[in-house]
Amino acid sequence: MLLGGASLAGDAANLFLQLLSLGIIMTLWVMNRNADKRTPAQTSLMWLFGAIVALVVITLIPLPPALWSALPGREGAVRGFALLGAPLPWLPISLSPASSLWSALALLPVAAIAMLVWRSSATSQRLLQATLLAMALLNALLGIFQYVTGLESPLYLYATTNRGLAVGLFANANHLATLMALSVPVAASFFGADGASERKPQTNLRRQRLLIMLALDAIFLTACWLTDSMAGMALALLGIASAPFIYRNINLRPPLVFGAFLIGTTTIVAMFAFALTRPGWLGPIDAAPGTSRQEIYPRTMEVARDAMPIGTGLGTFARVYQSYEDPDAVTYVYANHAHNDLLELFVEWSFAGIALLLALLAWTIAQIWSLLEFSGRHAQIARSAMVAILIIGLHSLIDYPLRTTAIATVVAVMFATVARRDWLGAKTENR
Repeated sequence: MLLGGASLAGDAANLFLQLLSLGIIMTLWVMNRNADKRTPAQTSLMWLFGAIVALVVITLIPLPPALWSALPGREGAVRGFALLGAPLPWLPISLSPASSLWSALALLPVAAIAMLVWRSSATSQRLLQATLLAMALLNALLGIFQYVTGLESPLYLYATTNRGLAVGLFANANHLATLMALSVPVAASFFGADGASERKPQTNLRRQRLLIMLALDAIFLTACWLTDSMAGMALALLGIASAPFIYRNINLRPPLVFGAFLIGTTTIVAMFAFALTRPGWLGPIDAAPGTSRQEIYPRTMEVARDAMPIGTGLGTFARVYQSYEDPDAVTYVYANHAHNDLLELFVEWSFAGIALLLALLAWTIAQIWSLLEFSGRHAQIARSAMVAILIIGLHSLIDYPLRTTAIATVVAVMFATVARRDWLGAKTENR
């Protein structure tokens, strides 16, 4: 959270995180503790992560010229070598192997933090929540002071950033909005009442915890508002709507939860489709040519269609997308992402990426179904983690929060927390 606030400008910080994560992974692998206590949810999540790593490796294996040149979307590369008068070399599936390798290294902190969560004790989950809330508060306060002190504020950490808005430790204001929104359900879990506990907190203590939670939420919502992210505010309101159920640890029937999820998802998709036809809804009307979502999305689909069913390779979007832009409209401002992780995944990994995403979605639904039958502190923590995952996933439909290490590690913490399934073994759990 301190060092992973930029996906492009923070090369040195990200490299440090990746080397540190590699050391953590190797150490924990050698220690190999609690391997026999792994839950089925952890095992399936590890297999899914392994499939992602295997797909990266496959796309980096050099292929003979006759094979790679016959793949869809490689016509431009073939023409380039023809213009140079050079023979076709052996090349991998990825159209930018260096970009794919750099993007793959970003998976190291994700794996490291998940392994640390799995090796930790169940009681340390509360400390983990406290740490996340402390970091969120730091980001919120920094973002508010950045906004108050204006465009030339020395509090901005990156040269390329959203000056005039709250960004916190991030380079992108939308990523701060994501953190603020997901912190609301986490705060509800941290300060909430344990529904399975026989001893209720004293009235004064319960009131103090509620006031602290409300004060934090007010700060988070203020910082979110100062990011000027409409999607961020909508997601923060989703967090607020879920907070009472998490705070009071209320059990909900599975049909009610999945019905609400289905209705909500359908509404969001319909609003998203409607917004595509309304200039300014998904970005400022006066955006630089070629950088509005109304322009990026159709062109991204064109790139994805030409590269089907193989894709262009992990992390290649920015380089491949440039070849589809209108040369007469190109400026110094460029689209570094599709501003929709689903579309960007489809460009880079095509059907294989969508299959992995559907597998992760199926895993998540299975965990939610199991979780809804239980109450207690561990179930409360897991529910807040699920809401945080939902918030990040929804924001990924119009942005790229998972492309920055800070948010990627947060979502890894949430998935790892749910996969522990602590609520199954706690003595205080009630059906």
